[in-house]
Amino acid sequence: EERFDEALRITTQALTLHRELGDRYEECNALNALAVTLASMGRHEEALGHFQEAYEMALTLGASTPLWIVFANMQW
Repeated sequence: EERFDEALRITTQALTLHRELGDRYEECNALNALAVTLASMGRHEEALGHFQEAYEMALTLGASTPLWIVFANMQW
């Protein structure tokens, strides 16, 4: 559990940083990483919200790589 707490802290920091920088591509990746972390912790409702946000962002960016990664991770 300690490792999940650390992963949650790091992915949350990454999301905040990329949002502050305005880097939408990396923000999408950070949302996906945060969602995977939450899902791994059993926090599925929270994870789903972040997966959906990442998926919608990938669609608007027209970025195929984050799109398929998010979609694959949503299958947990």
